[in-house]
Amino acid sequence: MGRSRASLHLALFPFPLQGHITPMMQLASLLHSRGFSITIVHAHFNAPDPRNHPHFRFESFADGIDPDLVAGMGIMDQVYTIIAHCEQPLVSLMKRIQSGDEFVDCIVSDSLYSGGRVAGELGLPWVVLRTNSPTSFMLFGSFVLLHQLGYLPVKDPEAMIKELPPFRVKDLPIVEDNQTERFFKTMTEVVDSTLKSSAILMNSFDKLEQPALDWIRSRTQAPVYLLGPLCATYSAANPGTMFQQDRSCLTWLDRHAHGSVIYISIGSVATMSPAELVELAQGLGDCQHPFLWVIRPGSVKSEESVRFLDRFADETKDRGCMVKWAPQTEVLAHPAVGVFMSHCGWNSTLESICAGKPMLCWPAFGDQKVNTRMICHVWGNGMEMGEKLESEKVKNSVRELIMGEKEGKKIREKARLLQELALDSLKVGGSSHTAVNELKAHISSLNSPNCESN
Repeated sequence: MGRSRASLHLALFPFPLQGHITPMMQLASLLHSRGFSITIVHAHFNAPDPRNHPHFRFESFADGIDPDLVAGMGIMDQVYTIIAHCEQPLVSLMKRIQSGDEFVDCIVSDSLYSGGRVAGELGLPWVVLRTNSPTSFMLFGSFVLLHQLGYLPVKDPEAMIKELPPFRVKDLPIVEDNQTERFFKTMTEVVDSTLKSSAILMNSFDKLEQPALDWIRSRTQAPVYLLGPLCATYSAANPGTMFQQDRSCLTWLDRHAHGSVIYISIGSVATMSPAELVELAQGLGDCQHPFLWVIRPGSVKSEESVRFLDRFADETKDRGCMVKWAPQTEVLAHPAVGVFMSHCGWNSTLESICAGKPMLCWPAFGDQKVNTRMICHVWGNGMEMGEKLESEKVKNSVRELIMGEKEGKKIREKARLLQELALDSLKVGGSSHTAVNELKAHISSLNSPNCESN
């Protein structure tokens, strides 16, 4: 018989990259609101700030990761390095926690961690959070089939994948580097492992990606819970960002007309070349609309580009605001913002949907390309910039999305419709709200030696 307590105790393992930390901390707050006790088990590298989450317990482990070394790596090398450095210390820490008085009833891990190994060694149930979209997960899970059908390795990027419409080969969530086969193998293992978990949590909602959900549910015995959009369930201003937010931009937005501002951010990882920086700046200068531009340190790696940005900021100070990092959910919710130019990471995509803002899509790699295809060719709430950034396209696209009476108007209406569907799912009786209740009952019923139902 397990040791009884007033509430079940969950240990959550966020993968220490910004796009993964944010939804895990949002999930932690959602689960805490439903009566669970929460411990965040995390690496020293990119550690979340406990001061932002006073209701959680935090346990950290030393990982030996050199932040400066990781900062110079490509995204998949970062992932491989984190996994190599973190998995054994994570197991050791969880064994220590379980030997004390604060024993855990269930593990909730990011799917990039082998939470199943930890759970297996400790005899605990294991729940997985997927931090990208169900559609991206489906495509990751189709790599073996795509190899068999001859689409991979890539021969014709423009080829339509007739077995997986509406995707082209170039839309696949592939990271192009010198370790392509290792990437395919890793992601196939992640999918296979996730499908064997006790439950799969998705940051999405039921009316958004039904074909992908059907694919996932046909391949696993685990229940699949759509809890999203998680960004709309979290009320605090700082859900776990690693960057210092410049909130002065909100006051700047207050001075501008409804729907007049273009907000630009390419997220926490993507970068741009000096040439792309110039084209984007020129397009923003020519479009004559006010703009709020997030320039994250390191997003443009050129001293000359830094000097160019200083000159550009001075030349456009009457209608431009440039910050190192912004409180994005609040910015997107601001009535002055009319368009979001984004790399289309999954968190940013959902935040834009919840705010009802049309998107100008400029994906860099991986699942960002999948999200862009869905935004522009399935959901209809955005417009694609294309692979080559050109100032004229930036100017014309911004004007169309903000003021256009044909395509722009249609996209704005689609954005508002998606917002309504997303927020409806979170209301009492909505699909995502109901899924949280079902998840709580499921975790309570899992056959763990430490777990008793409330």
